[in-house]
Amino acid sequence: MEMNTATKITLFRIILIPLLLLVLLYPIKIDVYYNIGFFKVYLPYFIGLGIFMIASLSDALDGYIARKTNTITNLGKFLDPVADKLLVNCILIYFVASGHLPVIVVIVMILRDIAVDALRLIAVENKVVIAASIFGKLKTVFQMVVLCLVLLVALPQQPLPLWLQILVYITTLISLYSGIDYFYKNRKILSN
Repeated sequence: MEMNTATKITLFRIILIPLLLLVLLYPIKIDVYYNIGFFKVYLPYFIGLGIFMIASLSDALDGYIARKTNTITNLGKFLDPVADKLLVNCILIYFVASGHLPVIVVIVMILRDIAVDALRLIAVENKVVIAASIFGKLKTVFQMVVLCLVLLVALPQQPLPLWLQILVYITTLISLYSGIDYFYKNRKILSN
């Protein structure tokens, strides 16, 4: 099976995930801090931010290329959401382990994604396509922005600034609400 450009970009995103985790988990000889503007950055997180942003932008790029060139494939439809979930969930779990995010935040976000994916699976069996809702898109934007901010601002062994903690909880509430919204709008699928 020959892979198209969009699928290759998706695979590239998947390959970036272990690289991101290696930079975060094993900051060999780059365990340093730099002052940028008004705040101090931790170099491994800053490098991780670059990798995370490239991976996030590749998500938009592969979808654009697949639609523009009319090369949407079943492999691409399968790999794209898997790559997205791996990227976001790995970084969320890392930040729980590093003490930057509360466990409840990550549990809510991961369970919401699992529940919505299960709903979509049931919908497919009933020949119904559940399109991404405005709240689902908003959740994704907030998640990506907040994770980028955590990578930019977080310092080892220190709590996140209050403003960023508030943004984390707002993102969690948006994630929870978007999950409830998907189930409410598609409740007929579950009653069949």
